Amino acid sequence: MAAYPPHVGTIGDKIRIEHSLTINCGNLECFHRAKLDLEDIAARFGANLPVADLVARAVCAECGARWPRLSISVSVDNAPRVVSVSRTE
Repeated sequence: MAAYPPHVGTIGDKIRIEHSLTINCGNLECFHRAKLDLEDIAARFGANLPVADLVARAVCAECGARWPRLSISVSVDNAPRVVSVSRTE
């Protein structure tokens, strides 16, 4: 296991590029997931907070697990959608 979570930017970066973050618990008896409120985190800890620091300090709300049992998923909220076009002849 890595000694420290990998760097994936700051909370402000994720807000600016419209990504969302989900914390995932890897405890085999838990597997809790929670989508993070990035605006609230930025207000409390500053937009320059590295995501890796957040993960390193995070605690699972269900079982109390910490890094390295916690991981983070980054989702793209503004991804383009592919719409199929049906042709009628």
